[in-house]
Amino acid sequence: MTSGGEHQSYSVPAEATVLEAALFRNKAECKLITSQVAMHLSGTERRQIFSALDRLLNLDDWEDESSEINTSAFRSFLRFIIYARPRRTPNLGAGAEGTVLTGWHSGAKSVHAEFLPQDQVMALISLSSMRGPERFAWRGHVARLREIINRNDALECID
Repeated sequence: MTSGGEHQSYSVPAEATVLEAALFRNKAECKLITSQVAMHLSGTERRQIFSALDRLLNLDDWEDESSEINTSAFRSFLRFIIYARPRRTPNLGAGAEGTVLTGWHSGAKSVHAEFLPQDQVMALISLSSMRGPERFAWRGHVARLREIINRNDALECID
């Protein structure tokens, strides 16, 4: 497996549990997908994504309700990162069905997105106005998410 550096090989120890092997395989798949688009990511972005994967798919922190990451949903997340070029790193999580959950915050504004398979995303944009809290929900193609965030006055959350 490579990620823009020297070639490295990893293997699952023979004594690994079924869960440990599944988490290792899922983490390796996601890191390999990331390395395939590494030329579009900065070294810092790659390290942050790899670190988030290590945290999310860590056997020691695994809970019964945790789920592996759907690789198609992960590709949707990476497409957004590459296409929208957010300057701020989101908080990352995994949804019940393997979707990639993200959150960006700036003051009273926030953008939460759930990246789904096949380049789809659901987003919730929250902000405060003179009339009180406002929420905007949207679902569509990842290529439009930055535009939607901008239109709803929440661009500072990702930039």
